[in-house]
Amino acid sequence: MEKNRINLKETKVIKNLEQILGKSIPVVDKVEDILFGIKRDSETITELGLYNCGLTTFPESLGQLESLQCLDLELNKLMTLPESFSQLKSLQRLYLNENKLTTLPDSFSQLKSLQILTLGDNKLMTLPDSITKLKSLQVLGLHKNMLMTLPDSLGNLKSLQKLDLYNNKLTTLPESILNLSNLKYLRIGNNKLNSKAKNILEKLYNNGVKVSN
Repeated sequence: MEKNRINLKETKVIKNLEQILGKSIPVVDKVEDILFGIKRDSETITELGLYNCGLTTFPESLGQLESLQCLDLELNKLMTLPESFSQLKSLQRLYLNENKLTTLPDSFSQLKSLQILTLGDNKLMTLPDSITKLKSLQVLGLHKNMLMTLPDSLGNLKSLQKLDLYNNKLTTLPESILNLSNLKYLRIGNNKLNSKAKNILEKLYNNGVKVSN
């Protein structure tokens, strides 16, 4: 009975979304291949692709998709994300490249299962400290933003393996970045790093991190 209730709830969310978009959303095998569609696992929706759909706001009802593991919102026109985003407790992969995001909600810290987060080509000037509470995060893409600083607590992302900071406005790096013991790849070209930051990069390189422009 509970399973049927959840299925009806998710069906209602998708129908509402289709009304917003003005078109039906197909069922697909894998969202990351098709970019637009939904993937179902038994009675629940596990993947949702809304690539290039012209979305200017994040539909609040999507927070009800509690089993969602993958969400692709790339190439839309989102400026903010609502606090209700934090309801997506099962989310593992979140793609937000090429939007117009200027800030992220503090509630991001509640996405405990998140492993991949891409935020490239937005308008972010700062990151909330709460983002460094994503203990499962392995990939963080922040290229082509307007970041001037990074959180001092960045080193708390102990699972992080890949960090892309290309083409921002960074002059410094937090020393805690040296605590990213699993970091394998850092792209950081097209910033204006000071000598202290360059020394940190050298230490990362000596620790076996591939540092790329």
